[in-house]
Amino acid sequence: MIKKSLICVILQVFCILSMQNLVICDEKLGDQFFKKGDFRRAAEEYTKAFKQDNKNGKLILKIASAYEKMKWYSQANKYWKIYLDDFDSADKEIKDKLAYSHRWIAYNFYQDGNFEDAIEELKKSIGYNYDFIDAYYWLARIYHELGDFENAIRMWQKVLEIDPKNENAKWFLKEAEGKFLYGEKSYKLYLEGYKLYENKKFQDSLDKYKQAYEENEKFVSAAYWIARINYELNNFKEAIYWWEKVIENDNTNEKAYFFLKESKRKLQESEEKSKQGNTGKSQ
Repeated sequence: MIKKSLICVILQVFCILSMQNLVICDEKLGDQFFKKGDFRRAAEEYTKAFKQDNKNGKLILKIASAYEKMKWYSQANKYWKIYLDDFDSADKEIKDKLAYSHRWIAYNFYQDGNFEDAIEELKKSIGYNYDFIDAYYWLARIYHELGDFENAIRMWQKVLEIDPKNENAKWFLKEAEGKFLYGEKSYKLYLEGYKLYENKKFQDSLDKYKQAYEENEKFVSAAYWIARINYELNNFKEAIYWWEKVIENDNTNEKAYFFLKESKRKLQESEEKSKQGNTGKSQ
C-alpha cells in the first residue's frame, strides 16, 4: 500500500514538472518568435503556455504585447483587462496601454463612419486615463462633425485644460461656441464673410455678414463687422445704423459707442464739406 502511494506521488511530481517544462518551453519559443518579429506565432506559443499556467501574470502581459505589436487591439485589451482584474488593478502602465488601445479602436470606427461606436471606445479610453488628451481631442472632433456643439465645447475645453497652448483646440472651440450660440448656418456665413474681408473683397464680405445676421438677429459680431466695413468704406450713414444695432444687442460694447460717435462726426464733416462745395458752385 505504501509502495503504491509512493508511486502515485512520484507520478504527480513528474506530471507537474512536465507541465512546468512545457510552459517554459512554450514561453521560450514564444520569446524567440517575438524577437524575430513573428508576433502571431509568439502569441500562439504564449497562449499555449498560459493554458497550462493561467495564473502566470507575466505570460498574460506577453500575450497582450504580441497582439499589440500586430495592432490587434481588441485581443490585446482582453489580456490587459485579465491582468488588471486578476493581478494588479492599479497598474498605471497597463491602464495607459488600454487607453491608447481603445483610442486606436475608436479611430478605426471613425474611419468607417461608425461614430457611435467610436464615441463609446473613446469614453472607455478616458476611463483608463482621465488625462489622455488624444481621447478628448477625438471626442471633441466627432461631436463637432455631428453638429453636437454643446458636447464638442466641453471636450475642446478639456483639451485646453490639459494643453492650454493647443492652437487647433482654441480655433475649434471658438467655432463650436459660435455655431452653438448662433446656429451652424449663420456662423458658417460669418466665417465666409471674414475670409472675404481678409482678401479685401469688402462688398462680398458685407453680403455674407448680412446673410449671417438675417439668419440670427442676435448675432452681434455679424452686426459689428457690417458696421465696421461700412465705416472703413466711408458709408457713415449705414455704419451709424449698424453701430446702433450692435449697441441695441450689447449695450456694454465700448468700441461700438466709440465708432458710433466717430461715424456721426465724420458724417457731419462730410455733409458740411458737401454744402460748402455746393455753395461754391452756386457762386
